[in-house]
Amino acid sequence: MKKTTVPNTLSLKNSALNPIVLLILFGVLLYACGPEEPVRIGLITGTVGHMADVEITARYAIQMAVDQCNETGGIHGRRVELLVRDKQQNADDAVKDVKELIAQRIDAMIGPLSSSIALSILPSLNQYRMTTVSPTAISPLLAGRDDYFFRVCPSSKDLSRLTAEYQIRLGNMRHIAIAYHGGNPSFCEPFIEAFQNKFHADGGTIVTKIAFIPNEGRSFFQVAEALLREEPDSILIIANAMDSAILCQQIRKINSLVKITISSWGATQRFIELGGRAIEGVTLATAMDLNSPLPRYQEFRKNFLERYQHEPNIFNFYPYNAAQVVLTALKAQKKGQSLKAVLLSIGKFDGLQGKIIFDAYGDVKKAAFMRIIRDQKFAEPE
Repeated sequence: MKKTTVPNTLSLKNSALNPIVLLILFGVLLYACGPEEPVRIGLITGTVGHMADVEITARYAIQMAVDQCNETGGIHGRRVELLVRDKQQNADDAVKDVKELIAQRIDAMIGPLSSSIALSILPSLNQYRMTTVSPTAISPLLAGRDDYFFRVCPSSKDLSRLTAEYQIRLGNMRHIAIAYHGGNPSFCEPFIEAFQNKFHADGGTIVTKIAFIPNEGRSFFQVAEALLREEPDSILIIANAMDSAILCQQIRKINSLVKITISSWGATQRFIELGGRAIEGVTLATAMDLNSPLPRYQEFRKNFLERYQHEPNIFNFYPYNAAQVVLTALKAQKKGQSLKAVLLSIGKFDGLQGKIIFDAYGDVKKAAFMRIIRDQKFAEPE
């Protein structure tokens, strides 16, 4: 009798499913072996308003630092991703942007550059324990706080005191008129207060203080007229590079001899480009040496110049330092450790021009010095 072979339907069914099962397993393995989640850094910046020119160029320096990190393997093999939010100089929008970035599970933040925006987002940073490192928010109102805000720049109080000391010591600025940008009171008002206290203590007199906002009310020429009406021997301008340069030009149309000094806010190459001959002899206090021969700075300068075709300034210098501080801390961070704790435990970071040393409140104190515009350059005073 012929033997009948009954097919093993279970085996056939299993063999039919094997390719599908294998495909699923293969996909799971691929996912498991795939690239890790990127390290996300949020950046609060702005492309409109009175800080737009410096904030756009600051972003270039931060992106360069991130790209250099990725080119050398990222952070423990994980790629670094920069998530940018444009606050447009609006405090309410900045708070929303911070919360949105936190919802996207960022690991750290850089920014903001503006002191007023930094003050507005501070409660949210503390609420969510999100650490940020600001390049240039230098208002003294941000100093001495046990919070999640760090900065790599000196306080404006140190710079304004140095400005006052220098002008009094020089002897040709005794009766000064002050013009300041009314749209940034958190920077301007503490700067004026510190300057005024030191200037008065050393025998100087402030003859007038005028707040201005471009395109709102008085023209630059009218501001210049109002400043010179009190017959000062000198003028202090606290504003961004463009407004400082334009105001210098209008002052020179009326008076070619009055001495002019500006705040570090305006100390960029744009100030020189726009000011022309009108800014020759203008002085300012800064904590960055544009002519530093230090190898670390010169390498940064070379790379920045090749990449963006213009010389770096303070608003590239400090943002690059801030990015390097954040990247260094993220590399050193251990599981379960807050970034704030890492920053404070390291305490001392390599900067482009020496060490960046944080105190217990995330503030730095760095020596500042005076510069003068001579032959279209930031030069040492004689």
